[in-house]
Amino acid sequence: MRVSALFAMFASISTIVCAAERSVAQANAPIPDAALSAAMTYNIVTEQAIYQFSSYARADIVREIVRHWPDADKSGINTAKRIQHFFAQIAVETGGLADLEENLNYSVKGLIRVWPKHFNSKNASAYAGDGYKLANFIYGGRYGNRPKTDDGYVYRGSGSMQLTFRGNFRDRGKELGLGTKLMDNPDLVREPPMAFQTAWAYWAAKNANELADKDDVVGIRKAVNGGLNGLPNAKYWLAKARAAFKATGAGVSEAEAIDAEKDAATRAALQSLGYKAPAGIASGADKDVVPSLLKQFQRDNHLPVTGGLDARTERLLFSPQNIPRE
Repeated sequence: MRVSALFAMFASISTIVCAAERSVAQANAPIPDAALSAAMTYNIVTEQAIYQFSSYARADIVREIVRHWPDADKSGINTAKRIQHFFAQIAVETGGLADLEENLNYSVKGLIRVWPKHFNSKNASAYAGDGYKLANFIYGGRYGNRPKTDDGYVYRGSGSMQLTFRGNFRDRGKELGLGTKLMDNPDLVREPPMAFQTAWAYWAAKNANELADKDDVVGIRKAVNGGLNGLPNAKYWLAKARAAFKATGAGVSEAEAIDAEKDAATRAALQSLGYKAPAGIASGADKDVVPSLLKQFQRDNHLPVTGGLDARTERLLFSPQNIPRE
């Protein structure tokens, strides 16, 4: 082979190698939180990522989210921040993507703790263990629910965003091009396909994408819930979402920041339930105080006392039934 031919061959190989190196570098480069391509959001929202986010997420709920994610993407949930905030909110409402129907089976103590404005030791026993009666009492005659009907129970919290009240079922149906179908058949919202569709429709109706762009978890909680009920839960799930739904891997400093967010949110959730740190460590850092609080919580709830946030402890601590309501 002539020398000139050899040089040409080596030059060609060098060009190919350089191009490959550039491609690898581009693939590994951090991706800004601008609108991602549809293919990229599908790579972020996977079954594996969702189970990393919540290990006890219900399989049928997970499948429907992944299957119909293109609809959410088209609605504008198409950046890492938007995806993370969206999952944080639906996790608050569904107890980690585990339930699509509001659990209204409360004890006397639970009613007094969750609805202190409505219940006390004198009247709570009449509603304890009776979800039908409770829903009609709490939700009746409000936001489109008709007085002296069963609308409170019929339109109880449902779906991935826990739609409540007849008006919300009506509005989501209109937005999804279904007319009055959801208002006429509310059980549809308690099934995984429509549970997810109504969740992103509600998110869009509340202009939550704009708030997510600002990383405003407080504003999003107000928009979704109407108040700050469940804010510690939202902050906890948001920290988990930051780790699970990412366009690139987290560095050491970012992982440490996520852990700190989780510790702070866990401490706040425990304190909202009345758990206080012993005087000797009360002023300590969240990471030092949380194990002591968790041990108290685990003892009270007959869980293995480890001081760690295992799946069983997480699920009970961040249950929607532990969120104080108005």
